[in-house]
Amino acid sequence: MDTHEGVEPELSYLIDPHLMVSEKAAATLTKEMELMVFELVKLRGAHFTLGAGSSGSKICCTDVGRDLMRLVHKLESLCLDYDTSLHYEPNPFCNLILSGARDYFSLYRTLSSSQFPVALEEFARLGNDLVTGIVEGYDELFLGDLRKKMQKVATQRRQGTISYINAQFNKYSKLLVVRLDLAYRKGYFLNRSDVFGDDLSKVKRDWQDLYIALNDGLVPELSGHIVTIEYGVLTGFHLHVLLMFNGSMHSSDIVIAGIIGRHWVKKTTAGKGRYYSCNRYPKKYKHLGIGMIQYHDRQLRFNLIWHVAKYLVKADTVITSRCPGERTFFKGWTPSCEENRGRPRSLSASLT
Repeated sequence: MDTHEGVEPELSYLIDPHLMVSEKAAATLTKEMELMVFELVKLRGAHFTLGAGSSGSKICCTDVGRDLMRLVHKLESLCLDYDTSLHYEPNPFCNLILSGARDYFSLYRTLSSSQFPVALEEFARLGNDLVTGIVEGYDELFLGDLRKKMQKVATQRRQGTISYINAQFNKYSKLLVVRLDLAYRKGYFLNRSDVFGDDLSKVKRDWQDLYIALNDGLVPELSGHIVTIEYGVLTGFHLHVLLMFNGSMHSSDIVIAGIIGRHWVKKTTAGKGRYYSCNRYPKKYKHLGIGMIQYHDRQLRFNLIWHVAKYLVKADTVITSRCPGERTFFKGWTPSCEENRGRPRSLSASLT
């Protein structure tokens, strides 16, 4: 039971902790598949060759080839589970790996069950064909261009975010920082590729409705916001939200997060939403950068910029590939010097 005054206990519309664990595992696997594609593209060529062993020939593989085989065998059960693997396929890098893995296992079973001896070079060729298929698919789908675009977007967002947060601290002597994850009921947006763009538009409208409510007094003294929309393997569309309030007017970040989260669930999404308040569990974070942050607290400000906000600036692979050019990152206007309040402070205004 939550003991904070004014905060409801865990409710059914909070994001299920078990789902969060599953989503984290899915995100980790997604990242592993993406990185493997990047490594194979960087080290083009054969990763499996025949070499001499103590009792005859053996298959030799590079370190990347060995890692690829570990990953592929980790994916074997996923390849057989068609419904679950569908969740990964909107990501073009994951789709390359999964498609290649399915072909690999089909041919591997054929070779392994053959009534006649199969030369080792056939298995080596099978591994190299897997690599070739992934690399050629990467080139044919222009995924290198997609990756460069995402990196450029993240760099631009990061630069703008640093200036924006520093400007907020030049405006106020302290900020109350709230971090929320806003999502929808499990399965609400999954496997709807035919209306992906329409669903994204709905999420953006929902954020706009919540933002209007904030400006209309849901929680007064909102100073700034940074919001990004992502598409998760299990959660579908969701938002990562960072809100900054005048710290002289508020003190309870947990209460504020609860007010906003419940409004998202009950009003914005008409009961179809869920939320997670990072502020409820500050001890979970190694680099704490939320809650009350004073202007002069360099460590918390550093954590806010380089750990909390940095997570929000990356471009989402699925959305960028499906809806190129669609805006999915939102932040307020940077306060001008004329808006700054109070006497000048001794700490440098910029923390980069």
